[in-house]
Amino acid sequence: MKPADAVTGVGGLPVGLPLAGRIPDTLAQVSAALGREWGPTDPSGSFPHPAAGPAPGKRPSTRSTAAPRVVRASRLKQLGAMLVERDRFILERLRQHGFLSTKQIERFAFTGHASAASAARSTRRVLERMAHDRLIQALPRRQGGVLAGSAPATWQLAPAGARLVRDDGDRYRPRVPSLHHLRHTLALADTHLDLLHLAKAHDLSASVAVEHEATRRFTGIGGAARLLRPDLAIALGGRDVEGDYVDHWFIEVDCGTESIPTLLRKCQIYADYQASGIEQQRLGTFPAVLWLMIGPTSERAATRAGELRRRLARAARLNSIKFVIATAEDLPAGLGYPTADAANGGRS
Repeated sequence: MKPADAVTGVGGLPVGLPLAGRIPDTLAQVSAALGREWGPTDPSGSFPHPAAGPAPGKRPSTRSTAAPRVVRASRLKQLGAMLVERDRFILERLRQHGFLSTKQIERFAFTGHASAASAARSTRRVLERMAHDRLIQALPRRQGGVLAGSAPATWQLAPAGARLVRDDGDRYRPRVPSLHHLRHTLALADTHLDLLHLAKAHDLSASVAVEHEATRRFTGIGGAARLLRPDLAIALGGRDVEGDYVDHWFIEVDCGTESIPTLLRKCQIYADYQASGIEQQRLGTFPAVLWLMIGPTSERAATRAGELRRRLARAARLNSIKFVIATAEDLPAGLGYPTADAANGGRS
């Protein structure tokens, strides 16, 4: 497992932000129908495209500002040398999550500004530059739906950016994800941000691994190769009246698209992995498993949380694992930190 950066981020960049506007705002961007056809693509999202022509009343520029479509090795080397720490941090976060909205990138990397407006302007300016250099690209806009109009852009690595931060960068190809996959990916990023905010609020160290970084391989009954794929694997370290501690968790983010029996089958995989003893040998204990129910509505999430809780209580074969079920609003309490202003590092 390759852990993500601690709560301070790369080079000490602050990354914790308040919880307000987290998951509901992001899901609202991707929960409507996607429209009927692709519209004109603006590779930088909400910014003016260099090839779109001058604004009305302005004299057109005679200087070409469009970057080459293919970034050659010499140019990529030059771009790599020119990257500032924050640029590389953005590329790493896109490598880790696959897709991030403009607002999520702002929350990850642009937190040291005097105002929200200043942070938003800086974010747009930096993303425009990186898109112009073909290091990142926005998902294509559609006519109608969540990727149209003034909705914040959703970003992914472009091939040149992937070559700078991915081991398989030469084989990487951008793609347009399904709505289901995009909703889930953005929800994981929001949860990641909330975990960093929680750690900052309680003076904790935080290590967050996302999806493929959190995958566990083990041998099942009969010698079959098995995989456990948590959405997130986290370690929160702090100090309380008993001394230093580290809490380990697996987190599953449920967007309300799978049946309760499907979730129970995933719980059984956790039980099978626990039986292998691998995690206990490494950590001395088996992590608790948090099911975070976030959609499609808060009422639906609460209903699903209650149903999963009742079904787990009746599954005696799963009693050896600590399963915690919480809605998005209850994430801190689910992890044992019920109030943001609790004593330094204090747990419930």
